[in-house]
Amino acid sequence: MRIPIAAALTALQLAGSPGAAWSQADRDGDFIAAAGSIQRSIAPVMCLREMQPQLQPMPQQQIPPQRQSGGAPLGIASPQLQPLVAGTAFFLTRRGDFVTAASVIANFLPQGAFAGCTIMVWFAGPVDAAGNFSSQSFPVALNDCILDLSIDVARCRTVGDLAAVNGGRFAPEPVAVDDRQPDPGSSIGASGFILFDNEPIATRGHIGGYRPAQPNAMQMVIDRPASAWAGGSPIYDGHGRVLGMLVKVNNVILTDISVATTSLAISRFLTAHPLANK
Repeated sequence: MRIPIAAALTALQLAGSPGAAWSQADRDGDFIAAAGSIQRSIAPVMCLREMQPQLQPMPQQQIPPQRQSGGAPLGIASPQLQPLVAGTAFFLTRRGDFVTAASVIANFLPQGAFAGCTIMVWFAGPVDAAGNFSSQSFPVALNDCILDLSIDVARCRTVGDLAAVNGGRFAPEPVAVDDRQPDPGSSIGASGFILFDNEPIATRGHIGGYRPAQPNAMQMVIDRPASAWAGGSPIYDGHGRVLGMLVKVNNVILTDISVATTSLAISRFLTAHPLANK
């Protein structure tokens, strides 16, 4: 896995008394562990497009053949495909229910940047004892997604049950959504995927404030900029509990800060649109 997770977090400066330094080091260790564990709970939301013959794929754009739960190929010649990441999903169940930003899914609507492209989520399975690596993409039906553009939240699910594929090898670990709203200045982590990369990138920042005020805030402001394609990336605490999700603000790219929908808003959305039993 990519080392920027550790590099970004260990670059934090420790200041103050030795006791404070040890306390800060403990917190840094918590966030490194949280960033590592949440990798099993997130996936890139992708469009797989055929490449033009004259274009050569970047190394990270090479993907393995796609297979369904029954093992039958999807009929896709992987070297001719270019995966484009629209955003990030974080999973609520092992079967494949997930949350992402509504603006991410809107890219696949008729007027969107990826109109006509099938929504896919991509997983890397654990490396086995022999050192073999495997990965697989799974389709998502646009009609199965529920969007609320007013708060930029969407709920979707994969077409098949991820827990039933290859003995659950690619099944995600469900996140814990925490409705707490830590005070401004509290440390947070964020993990997600960007345009051409199928490896997660993690960073750390602080809560700059809320709107409206706590404890019923629907948005939080983070003191770190985010990529234009970072929508859906979970914001989490040192225990890996999801506190919010990065979103766009009226399609404006902010240069010094980013905005997240709070977990309270996400929880209310999920209460209004509960997961299907099957």
